[in-house]
Amino acid sequence: MLRLIAGALLLVPALAVIALAFILDDAPPSGGPGPASGTASAPGGTAPGIVNVQATIELPSAFPRRYLNIDLDAERTVRGGLPSIRRAAIGAVDVSGWLAERTIRWASDRWPVLKDERFERAAARALEWYPDRLELVCVWPRSPVEHLRIRTPSGNGASGTGVYAERIADWAAAGPGSAAPVLGLLRSLVREAAERTAAGADPVAENRTAILLAAAQGFGCTPVAIGRAARHVRPVLHRRRDLGRHFVASAALAALLDREASESVGMEKEVSDSRELTGFSFSDIAANRAGARFGELATASARSARRVQAWMEQAASDLDIMPEVRDLPDHLPEEELRRRFGRPGEGAYDRILGEIEARIADVPLYRVSK
Repeated sequence: MLRLIAGALLLVPALAVIALAFILDDAPPSGGPGPASGTASAPGGTAPGIVNVQATIELPSAFPRRYLNIDLDAERTVRGGLPSIRRAAIGAVDVSGWLAERTIRWASDRWPVLKDERFERAAARALEWYPDRLELVCVWPRSPVEHLRIRTPSGNGASGTGVYAERIADWAAAGPGSAAPVLGLLRSLVREAAERTAAGADPVAENRTAILLAAAQGFGCTPVAIGRAARHVRPVLHRRRDLGRHFVASAALAALLDREASESVGMEKEVSDSRELTGFSFSDIAANRAGARFGELATASARSARRVQAWMEQAASDLDIMPEVRDLPDHLPEEELRRRFGRPGEGAYDRILGEIEARIADVPLYRVSK
């Protein structure tokens, strides 16, 4: 439970969903959408400068109560640093902001990933750059985290994320299934960014918003469009949900930090997976690196941002954003990975990474100069 609280607090609002995916060892299992627990947004939203996080967690059967609710407010006050917790409630117990922050420090010592400097910088930048009036509803079937709701202050929907939420709602409603191509999601969001750019908005900021909301959707968190029910649809890439998640998460980290940091996080994740049931997957590395390249190009400069907008308008298939990966080795336990490919810096390992880089470089979008 403390692990969840710390992860959510460190990366509110947008990067919470990405951090939770890494912190909880992988994205929540795929599955159909579950019911969102009922916490309706207050008419006026949260107070200016405040991010509100609410979560419902399913407890182990040994506990007398099945669910535990968490509600907290964090203040966006420190430029370049983490938000300050003003108030927290765990179930019916109110907790002071001071105690909640002490709990996070304790959790950070126990789980070092929570105080990773890259995540802290990403959190601060997400809070600094994210437009007002964001509300995310997160539903993760078969995960202990039953529900997560993240709110920032209400504002003018035309200048906040409301228009992007409408685009996501349209994309989710277009098909009957619980999954849809990530290309369609990105094309719709980047088209909105291009229209706002044509009206005088900053193309880099608009592309960043589009990418962050795509990443949120990739991890089960749907922006709430006013007057429309949230429908949780998972974006897929090359017909795989895991590749869709890896791509949008890496794009978001590159948009908030840089390409090198994004690729480093992705590689660390796969090395960790090699010690777990899922194993090391070179196709995931390809999705991470293609996503990082996409996020970098989309936000590197106004010129680069506009060229990515133009490219996405005519993109017709997944191969327009990521190369084919069906023949890459996947799900390798640590011992098999070492036996077949050695370690980073060794011949076979580096050769396959070089092949991945060559395939990405062959995608016309990634030949674009920044």
